[in-house]
Amino acid sequence: MPPTPGTILLVDDEVSVRESVRSALQGCGYTVWDAASYDDALRTYRQHHGEIDLLITDISLPGNNGYELAAWISEMRPNIKVIFVSGQAGRELCKFYYMPETDPRLLKKPFETDELLRRVRCALGSGGSQMTTANSG
Repeated sequence: MPPTPGTILLVDDEVSVRESVRSALQGCGYTVWDAASYDDALRTYRQHHGEIDLLITDISLPGNNGYELAAWISEMRPNIKVIFVSGQAGRELCKFYYMPETDPRLLKKPFETDELLRRVRCALGSGGSQMTTANSG
């Protein structure tokens, strides 16, 4: 059996999004742990922290937000790769999180499965989607 290409923590409060993304990722051989909220994500991360290569998180989450989640996980695991997902991504939201709309870590909903998979392969292959702390100026 070929090695699994990576392990992903998927965090989104929308059940349909989680199910479709998980299915697409698992269909490509990724191991996927998923969570519906900030607190669920922290629990899942603590249980599987040594396995997780990539965090895919919605920015808006029950309990807190995806940016704070990524920052917390990055403190524990500085080499974690991150993809942020948002249906509300726009200039204001991205400025609040110190992330320009063109940031390759940001994937706007709705998105095509092919685009998601391309971003995942890129993040896991190149190291270009690590969480970094940015300043607004």
